[in-house]
Amino acid sequence: MSFLAILLALLIDRLLLEDESYRRHRWIDGYHGRLSPYLPAAPWAPLLLLLPPLLAVALLQSLLDHGLAALAFSGALLILTLGPRDLDREVNPLIDELESGACGPDEVLARLGGRQPQQGETPRPSRVAEAILSQANGRLFSVLFWFILLGPLGTALYRLSRCLHDVLRQARQHEGQYMFERLIYLLEWLPARLTALTYAISGSFEDAMRNWRRRAGGPLAAQNDEILAAAGMGALFQDEALHEEQLPPPATQAEAALGMVWRALLVWLGLLAFTLLAQWLG
Repeated sequence: MSFLAILLALLIDRLLLEDESYRRHRWIDGYHGRLSPYLPAAPWAPLLLLLPPLLAVALLQSLLDHGLAALAFSGALLILTLGPRDLDREVNPLIDELESGACGPDEVLARLGGRQPQQGETPRPSRVAEAILSQANGRLFSVLFWFILLGPLGTALYRLSRCLHDVLRQARQHEGQYMFERLIYLLEWLPARLTALTYAISGSFEDAMRNWRRRAGGPLAAQNDEILAAAGMGALFQDEALHEEQLPPPATQAEAALGMVWRALLVWLGLLAFTLLAQWLG
């Protein structure tokens, strides 16, 4: 059922749903505003905001536990929790702008929402491609991982955590934002490493592992993204020790990174299909 729901959700999202306004989750702002005054005065209290919607999803998941109703519910919730912006639809126009010179790597990075270089930090020449490789985890692979593990409840937990983190950041509620950052780090820890491993399998395994080891440390909050970027660039035969003039143009790197994401997705789908086939034959 999980494989079929994932396949249908991805096909519907890719072929039929070009307007992504339904994934903006505007209701989260009002939900947070109404309930936050009733939360206890504790740093962990904002995490309680997860409970009501997750209980509702769990109830529906238990009631719709088989047949077409379960498939429709699972597929619909998966579509709602992907993204919220489709990576392919967003990146391809940016690649065209990079190729034409209409915008530079820093502007593209800002529009993608990638991690900006800190003060005094030298921008990496592959920063646009790295942002694509790391953002694929939050937009796609972590969602699929938690859906496979826990069904609709898992994917709802992940997307709600991301949405509430964004709301708390905009509201400058730093303690709550910090708690959700820790939760998101934990939710993304295993999917990030599985995705990085998939990148390695889909390209140059040795180079991916070498880059991964180089960036294994660093700040906790950025570790998942760093591992994804390092492994992905290595899998594309691009050693991060190279200088900018030794690397392909940013548009070429970005196009290669997007291709790596889709190859990794095909690996995940292939493994799911193989598992399903093995269950049937067993």
